[in-house]
Amino acid sequence: MSFAQQVDAAKADVLYKAGKMLEAMPMYEELAEQHPNDVVYQVHLAMCRNAEAEQTDDPAASKKLMIRAQEAARPAVELGETSHVIQDMAKRDLNALDCDNPAWTLLHEAEKSFSAGDFPAALAKYAQAADYNPQLYEAPLYAGDAAFRQKDMATAIRWYGRAVAINPKRETAYRYWGDANLSAAMGEDPGSSRSLLLYAAARAKVPGFYCGRTL
Repeated sequence: MSFAQQVDAAKADVLYKAGKMLEAMPMYEELAEQHPNDVVYQVHLAMCRNAEAEQTDDPAASKKLMIRAQEAARPAVELGETSHVIQDMAKRDLNALDCDNPAWTLLHEAEKSFSAGDFPAALAKYAQAADYNPQLYEAPLYAGDAAFRQKDMATAIRWYGRAVAINPKRETAYRYWGDANLSAAMGEDPGSSRSLLLYAAARAKVPGFYCGRTL
């Protein structure tokens, strides 16, 4: 790596850590192209592109940006990235998202609320999206995330269970379902023994499962 590239990489890292994704993105576009086997650059590029998608109001334009984010997430996974966020981004079925369907608009609005830290509003919109399109995997999955962030494990478990039912072959909801059940089991939930059993069941579904999130 040349000295100029090292300077760009350092600048991009500072901007990324400061949450200035859109400012960092052009640098990561070049770094990822110049170093296609560097998993960090691919991950950061995917996250920057996804941030741009979340900040775009037009659903059709946002979908195109999400596709570009996925194009960076997939090689990151191939290079060994194991984070839930990137793995889910790589596996998301974007072809199933109909920009003219109210569910897509609600999902997009919910993601904005989630990014802003307004988890109750995000949960309400994800729930509406799930009602409009009962087969939209991301709606109950992210509804579970919104409940999880509010430490409402019973609600999170219920939503993750709906995502599992929609696509039992996709592992993301199993991981999050297991996290929520483990958190419930470690708390004062009277059904904690059942939660431990469900956590064990989730582990059995996902090779190499680990509890990846803490409150």
